Amino acid sequence: MVARPARLVAIAALALAGCGADEVADRGCEDGATGPGGVVGFDVGSGERRWSLAVGWPDGAAVFDDVAVVSSVEHVVRGVAVDTGEVVWCVEFDGGAGEFSGGIAAAGPVVGALTGDAVVGLDAATGVERWRRQLNAPEATLRGGDLLWVLEGSVDDPPIMVLEPTTGDDVSGSGDVASDAVSFGIGVPPTRADGFELSTASGGSARQTIEVSVSRDDSVVWEDTVPGFVAALVAGPAQPIVAVLDQTGGTGELAGPADTMLTAYAATSGDRLWQHALPGTPHLIAQISSDVIAVPVGTDVHAIDIATGTDSWVTELPNPGQGGSYDQEGTFWFIETGSSGTSVAIGRAEQPYRD
Repeated sequence: MVARPARLVAIAALALAGCGADEVADRGCEDGATGPGGVVGFDVGSGERRWSLAVGWPDGAAVFDDVAVVSSVEHVVRGVAVDTGEVVWCVEFDGGAGEFSGGIAAAGPVVGALTGDAVVGLDAATGVERWRRQLNAPEATLRGGDLLWVLEGSVDDPPIMVLEPTTGDDVSGSGDVASDAVSFGIGVPPTRADGFELSTASGGSARQTIEVSVSRDDSVVWEDTVPGFVAALVAGPAQPIVAVLDQTGGTGELAGPADTMLTAYAATSGDRLWQHALPGTPHLIAQISSDVIAVPVGTDVHAIDIATGTDSWVTELPNPGQGGSYDQEGTFWFIETGSSGTSVAIGRAEQPYRD
């Protein structure tokens, strides 16, 4: 089964096409950032906000222990201390001819970054450049993991390059892309836990369904097509679960407004364990601790107990990029936890809808 996870790049490109440069500008490392994007640090146990930081227009993110790395469409990459929100390093690249080319991916201890005409490996702790490989493509996307995959579009396209992350050596022919999870955020949902692995694919455009396959030791444990559009495999206190967001009220039919449901299935059997109703139209599932997953609805973050499906807490985390023409709250596109109990949420404020 094959997914197409490069949707955020397309969304950013369409949105940027209707905006002036001043509206999405990132002033770079020396002057700080302007624009609708922001990072918020919050306590995983309570949701209490610890810090916030504007970052321009975010197009990639990853967390390495105590450093959150965020890139912008202006080809500025920042390393941010997860606990304090301090910018500990910042690098600016020449964007080259590819206007919307950019983004980052985590590959081992290295940040893979697209600069427009090259792929660069950065040390996650310091931002120091380790290696650089020329890229002869107007647009590309990155996927990380044990290797760094440079793709022209989605995971079913032949890779442009496959790189060993610590050296940048080309290791093409090393197998398939590690993750093919359907994603609507920056990065991909978690797909591995306790020896289980999740792969997903859209069930088609006529209905809102997702094809789910769970495997272990290269053998399929179960597979099914269920109502929903994005799924994650997360560890839990008792057993790992597959969590699926569904905006059809459990029918899979796109027939007008319906309750959004977060449904949990046992990774070991596919049995449905619980459902949790959510407001709005959330699209992101993130595990922030061994017991809790987070789902953002706008800038409200819902922390949900993995074992029971009940709310642990719900808190509002205003986006520091909100202001000026971007006066709508928008939503979070990425959430991940650092090594010491602080999570980061990365979002983008929005302009009012215009005819």
